[in-house]
Amino acid sequence: MQATSQQLIIAREFPAIPTYPFIISTILGFALLALSAMYHGQQERLLAEESYNKTLTDLAKAEEEKERTAAMLAYAQSKQGRKELAQTKLNYHARNEIVVIMR
Repeated sequence: MQATSQQLIIAREFPAIPTYPFIISTILGFALLALSAMYHGQQERLLAEESYNKTLTDLAKAEEEKERTAAMLAYAQSKQGRKELAQTKLNYHARNEIVVIMR
């Protein structure tokens, strides 16, 4: 079976083997796609790292606030305890004085 001139022209216009510009543009396209994916991954990693650092900062602030609140509570309780102890001592002395006066 002989190829006609029309078939040869079509074969010449649409080759089955890819040409070098097609191969190079395909490789460059995939390289750009890979580069884009790497950049996107790096941006996600940076955002996650920033969020993690913010969480650590918030946790440290919460710990400081907890310690400050605990110290204030201990001071208030000790102040209240000192006040109650002083009142107890005052009542004790007052009772003794009353007893002494009544004798």
